[in-house]
Order: sequence, then C-alpha cells, then structure tokens
Amino acid sequence: MNQPNNDLNLSLFDTLRAALGTQAKPILCNKITLVHLSHTLEDIVLKHRMPALMFTGFQESSHWAKETARYRELAQVAQQVCIFNGKPLSEDSALGVVQVTLRGDDPLRQEWFVLILSETFNVLLCGKDQHIATADALRLFETLLSFEPKVLAQTLDTLEGVLQSYKPALLPQLREARARWGAHSTDPAHIAAILRAIVSFESQLNEQLYTTQQKRREAIQQLEHERDLNALILQSSGVLLGIVDIATGNLVRINDAVIQLFGALDAVATDKLIQSTVHPDDQDKVAQFYKRFTEAPQPERITVRMIDKEGKTCHVDWHVHYLEDPETHQPYMVSVGVDVSDRVRVQEKLLTEESLRVELQKEREMNDVRLNFMVTIGHEFRTPLATILTNVELMERHFGKLSHEDARARLKKIGAQVAHMTKMLDEFQLLLEASRQQLVFAPITADVVEQVTTMVQDARAARNATHDVRFAAVGWESEREIKVDITLLRFIVNNLVGNAIKFSPPDKPIDVTLTRGDETFTLVVKDEGIGIPKKEQRRVFQPFYRATNAAKVSGTGLGLALVQDAVKLYKGKIALHSDDNGTTFTVTLPLLPQTPKEQLC
Repeated sequence: MNQPNNDLNLSLFDTLRAALGTQAKPILCNKITLVHLSHTLEDIVLKHRMPALMFTGFQESSHWAKETARYRELAQVAQQVCIFNGKPLSEDSALGVVQVTLRGDDPLRQEWFVLILSETFNVLLCGKDQHIATADALRLFETLLSFEPKVLAQTLDTLEGVLQSYKPALLPQLREARARWGAHSTDPAHIAAILRAIVSFESQLNEQLYTTQQKRREAIQQLEHERDLNALILQSSGVLLGIVDIATGNLVRINDAVIQLFGALDAVATDKLIQSTVHPDDQDKVAQFYKRFTEAPQPERITVRMIDKEGKTCHVDWHVHYLEDPETHQPYMVSVGVDVSDRVRVQEKLLTEESLRVELQKEREMNDVRLNFMVTIGHEFRTPLATILTNVELMERHFGKLSHEDARARLKKIGAQVAHMTKMLDEFQLLLEASRQQLVFAPITADVVEQVTTMVQDARAARNATHDVRFAAVGWESEREIKVDITLLRFIVNNLVGNAIKFSPPDKPIDVTLTRGDETFTLVVKDEGIGIPKKEQRRVFQPFYRATNAAKVSGTGLGLALVQDAVKLYKGKIALHSDDNGTTFTVTLPLLPQTPKEQLC
C-alpha cells in the first residue's frame, strides 16, 4: 500500500471540471447508476480482452469481496489497474492492481472515477458525491461522462498531476499508454454496446414498475437518470446517431453530431434522406442495405460515402442495430456512425505508396528479364554462330581439298546450327505474338492420340535422345477424333517432352500420358530428372527465367513461358509438381464441341 507523498487535498472532479470548462457538461447520477455504468464499461474491457490502461476510484462498498474478484479478473486483461480507494482490497488481490489508500479526510474518498485508455475504447467517468441525505444506493453524484478525444486529453493532463502526488511510479506507464492510444477515437460498436446495456437496464426497471408503489417510484427516478445518461452519451461521444421508425420509414431522431455534419434534418422518409445525404455512387448500395435490414433485422456494419452540409464528400462508418419499444413493440433502426474520412485518406495514401512499391518491383523484375534476355541471346547465339563461322572458314581455306563427303558433313553442321537459331527466333516471335495477343486459336478435327504419338516421337528424335520415352493413351477407346489446335498442342508437347529429355539422365524413363475425361483431356509429362528448386517453381513460367540448377544445360528460358501462353489461349490449365525425384507437368485442356456435320463424318 502507498500513502500520498504530500498533504495535498485534491478533488479530482473539481480539477477536471475547472480544466474542461464548457467542454463537458455534468449531470446528476445516483450510485446505482454509477455502479451499473462502471460495470458496463469494465465489461467491454473484459469481453474484448483489451490490453487497456485503467484507473479507477470508488467509495467503500458492502460488496468488497465481489469487487476484489472483479478487479482480479480485470488485472489479468488490462495492463494496469490503479485504485484510489478508502479501504484496501483483500490481501489476495491480483498483483496487477496497484492500490492507493486514502486518508480519512481526503476528498477523493467521496468521488467515483473510471478512465479506460485503449486502442478502440477511450472513456472518462467521474462523479462527486453531493452529500444529500438518502439511502446509500441512491446517493447523488454530479457526474462527467465523455468519449471525446479533447476531453480525454485534458483528463490525462490532470491525471498526471494526481499521479505525481500519489503514485509517481505510474507516470511512465500512463505516458506510454497515452502516446500509444491517446489520439484514438472510440469504436462506435462500443458506444452501441453501452446503449444496448442501458436499454436493457431500462427494460428491467420497467418490469419493476408492476411491483410495489415504492419500487415504481424508485424505478421512474432511475429511468430518468438513465435517460439523462443516454442523452449524455449521445451528445458527448462525437459519434453520429440516427433513429428510423421502421413501420413508417421516417427519420424520428438525430443527435447534435449529425446536425453539425449534415445540417438540420426534418422528419423525412428514408428514400429522401438517402438522396439528400448519401453520395450518388453509394445510394443504390444504401437503399439495398436498408431493404435487407428491414426484411431481416440483424446488427450490421456499412461504410458509406456521404455529402456534408458544405457539399464535401466524407466517409462514415455506420453500425446499425435493431431495437423494439418494450411497451408498444414499435420497431426502430438505430444507426451509430463515426466520420472516418481521415482514416480513409490515410489508407488511400498507404495504398498509393504500396502501388508505387509494386510498380517499382515490377520494373526491377522487368529489368532483370531484359538483362536475362540479352545474356541469353548472347550466349545461345554465340555457339551456333561460332560453329557456322568455323566451318565456313575451313571450307573457304580448303575448298579444293575437301572431299564431297567432308563438304556435305560441314554443310550439314551449318544447316543444323541455322535450324537451331531459326527455332530460337521462332520462339522469340511466338513470345512477341503472345504478348501482343496475336496468337490465333485454330482447332481442327483430328485423331489426337495419333497426333500426340507423332509429336512425342518427333520431340525425342529432334534431340537425338536415347531416353526411354513411354507414351500411353487412356480413355480413348470409343472416340479419338476431336477438335484440337494441332499447332498449339505440338508446341506444348514438344517443349514439355524436350525439357524432360534435357534435364533427365539418359538411363531414366520419361512417361507421357494422354487421358480423356468427360469435359477435358489431360496431358501429363513426368520425368526423373534434376527437378526444380521449390522456391523457384513460381518463376519458371516467366520469360527468360532459368532455374539455378539448369545453368549448365543450354536453353533460352522461353519454352515454359510459351507453353503457358499456349495453354491460356486454349483456355486450359497447367500445373507443376517437382522435387528431388523429378518433375511432373499436368496440362488440362477442354474438349471442344463438334458441329453436327463433323459428328456425322
């Protein structure tokens, strides 16, 4: 326990009221209401497990054991609970509760105080006992309640002075929490929760009206206090409030915050209200939302662009709830909103910065592609050009001495290298056509099994491969002739089988399977080669990209990029699975419908 370190007699309520001036208007509130409202505020902290900074002060209570348990639970959630009280809690209180025992004549013994500081819930409740002779539960307190950031800022300034006198060790925690959370506004969902709690409390009081006359008088008095609190919350919180009578569709109540933002709004029909306050681009969305809510009421949240009284666009985050009058059963739509225009502007700025970052990253990747292109061109063209040049020079130098067979062999080498260069240029041309969307999808009716069989054999022969390339057709027993784009399919088969040959040892088999389904047919090419590193698999379909373990194998890095373009043009899908045991490509293409004439043929 800690005693104050000076003889200052401080009334926290008087200090706050003098500092706040007209910023916060107090009301009279009895002790029952203070307890109920304090517990409602604390319940929000407990329900949402808020790591809040809490300061509480209250008079001695006949329910001290229950209060001890409650503050033990709060201390497990909140970062700090500091209690200015006239009597300490029990010895087994939670370690997170810091207590200050007050002198018998200390003004703080006659006051009630709750301050909660968190990321989404910032609130002040402070009351001073008016010393009016009555039952303890009905003792009246002049009470301040506010959610407004300006009021809370002034309260925190005052609280720092209180802590300097009573518990200076807590000042760093208060200042740290203030720097982290002090500028945040209260989430309107919490305001709505408090309103619901008050409405529920009012309902309980209404039920008591049917008991004894004494309870009826007490309940009416309590109801008046609750209504005062309700009005205080609505007017001091800074949030927007609008209540619509669902039966008539008319706006029946707004608070001062709505008037300040949109101007005075008379009782109008909902459709006219939407037309006069909602941005034209969001009017359909709001109308549909209202229709859905009235047909099946349930709590919802909607962010709407609106037009304020100056004609400027603002963004309002609305929390919409359903309430029913307990006596008349009149249904109401209660909308609690907060102007989030500043937050939206910050988010838009962050999105713009993120977009610029993404564009910069894309530009860097494109530069890498261009660099890879130049390196690939230089590397892939140098070898065939050197071969051609060497053979031409030998033929020129020894033209008369070369035998017919030797000359033919050298011409064959030159032709092979020219064909290789032509193939690379064809790939570059296909890449350009794909990027410019100039590739054409031209299906014809053909025996697809026969075509793919030939394509596999040609791919193997073109690379002089000794691999065991095994082809199997599954599900084609009844019908092998379908509409298929032979050019695109040949390009897909040639590249996938060619890659399997290039990156597999000669003694490892390669399996090619063509399977027919109900609406698609699938080509699977599986090898037992070097595989593709997992972290690089998502990039192998990029033009000119080559995996790090493929550096010693010649290639342009264009094959898979063009295969993907061909599959997209075919409106199909391509999937890749690769590990240390090899690589499997799965291409799924649609079965195209045939015309009646084709089916007869």
